[in-house]
Parts: sequence; structure tokens; C-alpha cells
Amino acid sequence: MAAAGAGRLLFGTDWPQVARPEADGTTALLDRDPSLDRRAHAAVDRGNALRLLPRLARRLSR
Repeated sequence: MAAAGAGRLLFGTDWPQVARPEADGTTALLDRDPSLDRRAHAAVDRGNALRLLPRLARRLSR
């Protein structure tokens, strides 16, 4: 995060390639990461992906 900044990171779990409990655990770690403020968490969790994939963002906003 320090090298790239929250605006250049995407979060992914590789689910369904990994077991659901493992994906859930990884997601929980992101949710509890003290280095992410609310804005950075929103960017890494969803916002950056929607910015990178505008067609997907439009589909999800309907």
C-alpha cells in the first residue's frame, strides 16, 4: 500500500478457486486492516475496480 497507494490496488480472493471459508477469512482481514481508513477501504474493496471497469460499473448501477 505504501508503494502504490490505495488508488492503485484491487482486492480479490480467487474464489471459487479457493474454499469459501478461506475467501471469507481473507475478506475479514481486509475489513479489519487498521492501515485502511474508510476511504481507502472503499477504494480497494470496490471503487478502484468500478473505475477500471466502467461497463461493469454501469451494469451494477442499474
